[in-house]
Amino acid sequence: MVTNFYTISDDDFANPERGFYIQADSYASAPSPVPSNLAAIRLNGNNSPGNTYTAKISLLLRLFYLDTFVNSPISSNFLNSIQADFDSIRAQGAKAIVRFAYNQDQTRPFAEPTKARILSHIQQLAPLLKKNSDVTAVMQEGFIGAWGEGYFTDIFYTNGQARTQNWIDRADVLDGLLSALPMERMIQVRTPQIKQKYVYGPTAATGSAPISSTEAFTGSGAARIGFHNDCYLADSTDEGTFSDYDFGVGTSPQDIANLRNYLAQETRCAPMGGETCAVNPPTDDCAQAGGNADTDMARSHYSFLNQGYNAAVNDNWVQGGCIEYIKRRLGYRLELISGIFRTEAQPGQAIPLTLTMENTGFASPFNPRGIELILRNAGTGQKFFAALSRDTDARRWLPGTNHVINTQLLLPPDMPPGDYELLLNLPDPAPSLYGSIPYSIRLANSNAVSSANAVLGDVWEASTGYHDLRQTLTINGTATNAPPSGGEIPVLAFSAVIETYDTWRARNFPPNSPAGSPDADPDGDGRVNLLEYAVGTNPNSPDSGSEFNISFQNAALLLSFQKGPGCSDVNYEVESSPDLSPGSWSTSSVTIAQNDAATFRVSYTGMAASGFLRLKLGLK
Repeated sequence: MVTNFYTISDDDFANPERGFYIQADSYASAPSPVPSNLAAIRLNGNNSPGNTYTAKISLLLRLFYLDTFVNSPISSNFLNSIQADFDSIRAQGAKAIVRFAYNQDQTRPFAEPTKARILSHIQQLAPLLKKNSDVTAVMQEGFIGAWGEGYFTDIFYTNGQARTQNWIDRADVLDGLLSALPMERMIQVRTPQIKQKYVYGPTAATGSAPISSTEAFTGSGAARIGFHNDCYLADSTDEGTFSDYDFGVGTSPQDIANLRNYLAQETRCAPMGGETCAVNPPTDDCAQAGGNADTDMARSHYSFLNQGYNAAVNDNWVQGGCIEYIKRRLGYRLELISGIFRTEAQPGQAIPLTLTMENTGFASPFNPRGIELILRNAGTGQKFFAALSRDTDARRWLPGTNHVINTQLLLPPDMPPGDYELLLNLPDPAPSLYGSIPYSIRLANSNAVSSANAVLGDVWEASTGYHDLRQTLTINGTATNAPPSGGEIPVLAFSAVIETYDTWRARNFPPNSPAGSPDADPDGDGRVNLLEYAVGTNPNSPDSGSEFNISFQNAALLLSFQKGPGCSDVNYEVESSPDLSPGSWSTSSVTIAQNDAATFRVSYTGMAASGFLRLKLGLK
């Protein structure tokens, strides 16, 4: 075993879904295209409005004003314009913070649609939002009030405050948006109280508890709501961000403290961003200048801020000396500390791998992220892949502590002999973006150093977006390693990070072949393709059924099996029956003991004289 260490870089560079962003609006009454310089400002940086600093930009706030559709459906022309914007964003290697609004009205009468109209617009937008979720970093609730920030409204507030029905109506809009987006995408609301009322109901107090860490990233509505503070550091409540809007109640100092604490806890696992809006010294000054700006960004886990507004506040951070620190720390900033590696192995053997990471940013990544070790043959360039993200979720790499990947990898039995370079890749798991360098996370590292303090070379491989761990694994016929014990991460000839039924089908069947349909059984073994895919067996070779482990213990029938590599698009469900009669199948007596990326294990405890289990599969 050898240990390598990795030096830390202070370079400023763009990374996906974090940092300063720019804003560009488009009105239905006069659509305007996405800026054409997104690729350039990601690489070279964008000057602030006063030319006081430059920031590398990977995010665009795209605010769509549905100003001509307050009383009518969205036109096909404007829907096409929105799609063209997403196409441009994708082509330029950027991602969008998406928001919809109708007006900028701050005085009555407000040109606002009914709740029914908003919900119908969301339904119209749903196919487009799902189609373009790959380049959507996060969606903001929008739709309500001036700029879509939720305040100036006579439908969702009553004289600037909320009665029970107002909270119910807001929750209905949130439900509509959550349904319109894929489960992997989150929504930001304008104030923490909006989330409290959604999660706990209209009577929820400002002291309501944050969701638990176990619920985070489960795909539930509560787990998919973060915040955008668009008057950051402006005053004691940030212009109402931390106010109590319950009708006739008012906001106490305790309410403000409750809501600030709630947001700080929630944003450990939910996206936080926004913009400043007014100069407010010394609160909005750098910590080193006696203020609270960068300290609060860390406490509230800020991932992104508007570079263009409020420019005067942002310029204070230049004068106060913390702008470079903020540029590097917004969102995540991942650093590789060390790696422990095996130097040789035989095909089919298991090898250990240990990588130690640290997140020195203000926040963790908030969207799913691939993590994979790539073994690249130094002679031929052939690549093999181990999906480390099967057992490790980068969204849980909270700031301030080390995060250790300590795992075992199973080499394929037919792996060609030779020397393999070990590379670390953190790609976007969307198949449409995988392999695109602008969408891969870059680690804040410079060089690899051996345990003898010898410099081994640069870590970042700019031509691929990989990180060269500066370690070689030799595959030969003599190495001694422990035999596989089960549960190892398989090393594959394809990337399981982006495995879907479609990629699996393309690898196993000719294009458009009916033999590749989910319900086909081309090898005649009684297993349709969807089952072969879901448990990782070969659809073109009959299987024996040994992948399923069935046993009987303590009056319970047990079923377990290993899932196929990837398979994040499969729904697994087990039902039980005491006698196989058609109406007797139910999930009520089935206990799921394990359901992670690798293993599915259940027990049936409602048995009498006999009992049966059946596995139901479906594509999401």
